[in-house]
Amino acid sequence: MGSCFFTVRGGKLIKLYSMVLFLFLATVGGVNAKVLQEYSNKIDAMDQSSAQDTILGFVESEYMGYPYARHSLCEYTKYSWQVQIEREVIAQRGLCIACRTYHMNDNPIQIVLSYRLVDLQLQEDRGLAVVEFDRVMVTEGEGMDRLFLEDRKPHDRVKYQLERREGKWFVMDPGVARVSLPGLMNHYREKSVADPPFQIRNEVLVLPENTKPNFRTPKLKEDLESILRVYKRLGIPVADQG
Repeated sequence: MGSCFFTVRGGKLIKLYSMVLFLFLATVGGVNAKVLQEYSNKIDAMDQSSAQDTILGFVESEYMGYPYARHSLCEYTKYSWQVQIEREVIAQRGLCIACRTYHMNDNPIQIVLSYRLVDLQLQEDRGLAVVEFDRVMVTEGEGMDRLFLEDRKPHDRVKYQLERREGKWFVMDPGVARVSLPGLMNHYREKSVADPPFQIRNEVLVLPENTKPNFRTPKLKEDLESILRVYKRLGIPVADQG
């Protein structure tokens, strides 16, 4: 998002990065500033002393289209794909620009209807959480080549490793983001300075007349329409949004 992410764990620099990122997005994404504010405030207020609060805060934030919780609630080992990307970019350019920011409009995601925490086991400073998602779709590819594919799995159980460091619980090496359709809409509206504020009316995607399309508009429109087609085929109701 145009900010440098320095590798500092659990300190003031990450909180400063998150605040700068929030202020930027709240400024450019006016129609979605309320959603941003809600999850930014919620995450900033967490002391992460509770493993359950940490995993639920992380899952809920991504479900609602707010991927930046990863900067505060997650940690990465040398084996995670985020760290590998960071190393490759630094090797090529000498600087990493938001390497660990999860871009829901480009990176792999899954579209889900709901989630629930079904199990949480803790042993000293380690934990294992099991979250069940009602999955509808997955993606294949990344960036402008990313496609949404129907992949229904109502009881998709995902394991998350947790670790406590200096009294704070973190989600370790989180995988793909699992996002609701309203959450994806939130994320797209959040980028309204560059992307049009799509709306859904009577289960049909609408682009307001006063919106000026940009180079991403056709792709984002294609993504959302492909999701709506699958929802319609599966008989899943879609509420008006935007």
